Amino acid sequence: MSLDSSFYAAEKSMSSVRSTFGERQGSEFWQGMRDFLLFMVEQGVFGAEAVGFARITDSAEEAVDLIVRSLPPALKTGLRPIEARVV
Repeated sequence: MSLDSSFYAAEKSMSSVRSTFGERQGSEFWQGMRDFLLFMVEQGVFGAEAVGFARITDSAEEAVDLIVRSLPPALKTGLRPIEARVV
């Protein structure tokens, strides 16, 4: 299975997540949490660097790419595509 097929499998999985959460995409879904975290930073509860690690995307492909790129090289070499499952 190619990397493109893996992305397709991820997109199929995300479609089941979308049906659970409605049609709200990642940016819309997480907006409340983002606002809360920014408020907490403004209140001095914690620093901006403590919440600056997250990235919100509306694309399953981008999410997979961000995760794979953040993995240590030794772990990346052992990755193998999974078979797509129809949910």
